[in-house]
Amino acid sequence: MSKTLKTYSHSNVKTRRRLILTKPNLFIIESLSYDDEKGNKFEGKIIADILHLSGKETLYYYVRTEQELRSVLEKFRESRFRYLHLSCHGNTSSISTTLNNISFTKFGDIIRPYLNMRRLFFSSCSVANYSLGNAIYSHSSCLSIIGPEKDLNFNDAAIAWSSFYHLMFKLNPNSMKNENIQVLLFILNSIYGTSLKFMNKTTFETERNEKIMKLFSLLKPETLEKLKLQAINMLENQINI
Repeated sequence: MSKTLKTYSHSNVKTRRRLILTKPNLFIIESLSYDDEKGNKFEGKIIADILHLSGKETLYYYVRTEQELRSVLEKFRESRFRYLHLSCHGNTSSISTTLNNISFTKFGDIIRPYLNMRRLFFSSCSVANYSLGNAIYSHSSCLSIIGPEKDLNFNDAAIAWSSFYHLMFKLNPNSMKNENIQVLLFILNSIYGTSLKFMNKTTFETERNEKIMKLFSLLKPETLEKLKLQAINMLENQINI
């Protein structure tokens, strides 16, 4: 009887080994405004409580400053958890803790060392965009970034994210596959009217190339010809022609 052997490329084997070193559990970091604290809008805590009810190991930390965020990220590293969920305020160019505003550029410098073979989830208004991807995917092996493209209401966020994690871990408690994430996000966006977006390095690079091509399409022909000549001159200088 012949057997079919499944083969893996060297890169796939390395990826699988790195994933084995992490635990398929959720680590939640939350930081709200004083008004949200007063209104008891602790969405991250709600998600943690629901996952505890289903028996899924989850860690929850609340921070108020950038320094505390940096400190808790060390705990995330020590936990070896694979999934990081950040619940905080945000916009198209930055996120906020209770007391600090952090630009995407600075946030990228802070978070990148902790995202090797991890998935990053955001519950923050309007953060899932090209600027965030650019800040994180430069020199990062983050598996994916998921978050809202538009503003997100607290009630929708709490229900949508709780549903996402409950259904995803119910489907497979040990792994999240890109295609399953994208299908579930489509369903939840349809139900709750959210704008949760999936990004990984491939989709980010595709979006970046589309932006570059769009910029080129706006240039005048004479400008394009000038850029082409400059590129040729640079190549000739590099190979000493």
